[in-house]
Amino acid sequence: MIVVNRGLIVTNVENLDVSVIWESNSDPENPYRAEIEDEQRLLRLNDFPDEHLYTLLVNGAAFADFDDWLVNWVRPEELPANSGPIGVSFNRG
Repeated sequence: MIVVNRGLIVTNVENLDVSVIWESNSDPENPYRAEIEDEQRLLRLNDFPDEHLYTLLVNGAAFADFDDWLVNWVRPEELPANSGPIGVSFNRG
């Protein structure tokens, strides 16, 4: 379940339905960041279990609170160590 700021339940919202390969961020409160179509996105870690685990920030504004990692999102630590830059393939032939 995903809960938006005003208490609405969201199941298919553009900002959540997009596949994202997150990058590590140096801020421990916002450990992941991504830029999609000129939108800056951050994932904030909250005071779980008193609050939802994550808040998605879009261009600095809280967009959605949720507990479960979305299946179409990839954390940096889930990428293979030798994958090279994202979107680049190497021909060693």
